[in-house]
Amino acid sequence: MINEMRKIYQKWLDKLLITNVKVRKIHYDSDICFNSSIRETLYAIKKCIEENNSRAFIYFMENILGKAVIVRSNSINNYSLQNFVPYFLNYYYKRLDLIEKYFTKENILFDDLKKNKELLFYKYDFIKNTNLLEPITFKIITYLDFDYNSFMDLREKYELRKYK
Repeated sequence: MINEMRKIYQKWLDKLLITNVKVRKIHYDSDICFNSSIRETLYAIKKCIEENNSRAFIYFMENILGKAVIVRSNSINNYSLQNFVPYFLNYYYKRLDLIEKYFTKENILFDDLKKNKELLFYKYDFIKNTNLLEPITFKIITYLDFDYNSFMDLREKYELRKYK
């Protein structure tokens, strides 16, 4: 059963062209572990699982080995990541805002990055600003083209700018 869960989650991630998350079974096949170096991706996965499973035993952890979301396999029965994109966009935006605050504090120029962020978020912001109910905006956003790699490219540019 746990192997089937792992495969279902991996299919969701493959469908979204997310290649920087590994889905594994751990703890003698009692838990599913999502490993990635991208915190916002893991947060979005965690939020989707919590949203679809009211009794999910799930947690985020970070240590010197990396970042992970671990979920007890017997605490979930819905394996959907349907709202991954809107959740990811929310956490991603917050991450870039945090980095931008750091840039401002350290007097690092980032107007070019900010412009790229605006272009990347344009279609999503347009939908969010329509004042539709959240479930409706989530549904619309899930149907828009989502290029995960574009977000990862911009995130890498932000990270590199921190060390110039």
